[in-house]
Amino acid sequence: MCQAARVLVLLGVALSLSTVGSSSAGPIENLQPGEWYRVPNSALRTVVPIPTPAGDPANVIAAWSGGTFDTRRDRLLVWGGGHADYGGNEIYAFEIATLAWARVWGPSPLTAIQAQWLSSCVEVYTDGNPVARHTYGGLAYEPQQDAMMAYGGSLFCGPGNGGNDTWSFEFGNARWQKKAYVSSCATCGGLGASLAYDPVSGHVWLAGVNYNLGEYNPATNQWTLRYTGTGIGYGMTGTIDTKRHKFVFVGQAGVKMFDLNASGTIARQDLTTTGATAMVGAKFPGLAYDPVSDRIVAWAGGSALYTLNMDTLVWSRNDPASSNTVTPPVQAEMGTYGRFQYVPSKNAFVVVSSIDQDVYIRKLSAGSGAPSDSIPPSVPASFRPR
Repeated sequence: MCQAARVLVLLGVALSLSTVGSSSAGPIENLQPGEWYRVPNSALRTVVPIPTPAGDPANVIAAWSGGTFDTRRDRLLVWGGGHADYGGNEIYAFEIATLAWARVWGPSPLTAIQAQWLSSCVEVYTDGNPVARHTYGGLAYEPQQDAMMAYGGSLFCGPGNGGNDTWSFEFGNARWQKKAYVSSCATCGGLGASLAYDPVSGHVWLAGVNYNLGEYNPATNQWTLRYTGTGIGYGMTGTIDTKRHKFVFVGQAGVKMFDLNASGTIARQDLTTTGATAMVGAKFPGLAYDPVSDRIVAWAGGSALYTLNMDTLVWSRNDPASSNTVTPPVQAEMGTYGRFQYVPSKNAFVVVSSIDQDVYIRKLSAGSGAPSDSIPPSVPASFRPR
């Protein structure tokens, strides 16, 4: 083959690969900074169990319930219900790859759930799995254990008592495991709590209305009390700034922070922020740390995002771009919690506010993100399920 023909062949291959690459770009990849995408036909209600457990499955989201993000499988996890609102304890996942919901586990048998309906408050159904509950911000994904951790919440029963129990759902073997109690706070009740996974230590941190700061070590199944003052206040959502290693809370009680670099007792810091402070005072807003823009990002309905610079403590309002044609609905009345999450693989944010509404995705900054972790996580040799 002559040199000219060889060049034409190579150009043809390159053009072909370029065409394939561009045609494979999805709606999230095509989003520009400042644009929202409404995922069509993405209402969670399409995958609720039938027959449906006691109560209304709308309360998987509507009744003070949250979510977390499975970074290994690239999906938003939602678990909720509880009190006298809904008894189903099934777990839902919105898959970023397929832009569709799946019910990945549960619920417990209807007979186990019906037996609990409006009766005395217990933490466990008769089949050994945790009762449904308002989860607030009390969910966190642990990549090392490939598990969703859940703490407390308002239990499925007439009084809706707050639980002080800790659970871990292991995705590898599709089972719930009950973990250690937060024994140093037997009366906390887990109402309004926030959990967050810390990639620096591999531990999970907890703070709430009554229980101020706890650190959970999955390897030893042990909670350690790290602060014993008053709680963070009601209406707060927390996230970890992984660059500065700080646990930051925003909501009705203002802006608060724990410096996780400290040893021993960690003092709570009440921060004074300036700028576009609309999220200061918001009720359980969505909150996530964005490592690309290096900002705490908050959402409480509508098209704007609010970002907090943790060096200057100045808020900025990030309005939609002029090219944007989509406006998300208002925030769920009882709050967003962990149903607003940063998606590392897409450098975007995902949020859902109702089982009857579509899922929304927003770009804040340019960049396509990093691939999700497809490598099975290693489990510490000392870790033994209990």
